[in-house]
Amino acid sequence: MINLFNLLKKNKYIVITDHECYVGPTEESVNNQAGGLIDAVEYKRIGDYYVSILNPSDYSFVQDKRRFANIPWKTLGKEARLVGYVPYVIILLQLITLMKAG
Repeated sequence: MINLFNLLKKNKYIVITDHECYVGPTEESVNNQAGGLIDAVEYKRIGDYYVSILNPSDYSFVQDKRRFANIPWKTLGKEARLVGYVPYVIILLQLITLMKAG
């Protein structure tokens, strides 16, 4: 049997869901165990411990938040380099139509 007192003595962060209880010494370790991204404001301090109780919708939101945070936003714009040339193409086409009309 697990000695609950020794388990909690080393670990300060506790996340309780409907199916599991995640316990860890740091916020990052609990986030890795739970597969989510739980902010410091979502924890409630109870004595020396930080506790977060998540219902199923909160838990899925926390997991989605982690997936959303891992999207490489800086590289998304680099794939669409041709979009920057669109105004120049439009101006060139307008100049061509003006020359043909005049």
